[in-house]
Amino acid sequence: MGDVVVSNTPTITAGAYVALDIVGAIQTFADVGREAGDRVVLQSIVVIDLGKQDATLKLFFFDRNPANGTYTDNIPLDIDDTDMGYCVGATQVSSTAYFDAADNSVAVVDNIGLGLSPNATDLFVVAQTTGTPTYASTSDLVFKLYFLRG
Repeated sequence: MGDVVVSNTPTITAGAYVALDIVGAIQTFADVGREAGDRVVLQSIVVIDLGKQDATLKLFFFDRNPANGTYTDNIPLDIDDTDMGYCVGATQVSSTAYFDAADNSVAVVDNIGLGLSPNATDLFVVAQTTGTPTYASTSDLVFKLYFLRG
């Protein structure tokens, strides 16, 4: 097995969110699999939070672009029923997973072991906050996903 790290900096609202809002719209993590339908295992998630908001984030994984619903940043998440059929997993980054520095933080979630199989080679992720973070910049969050590939 090889591994791959895929990173994404979604454009987020410089401002307040409310509980259950989408954070950053649909994120595409490209080339997670080597070939269409390859099974991968999500091992770790790292979230860099330049705003030091330490928000709990739920991550929903889709094997194809969930294009049937509306997944706009900073609106309540309501997954379309058809898109829910494309959901291949979910996990959470807890507020207790963050390590704080003076004005930023990083969350680390290890040993997840979530098996996923993208329809092609990309995975799509929608993040949802359970709290009320207020970010200062549209680039305050960076998501890094660590996968094992077969």
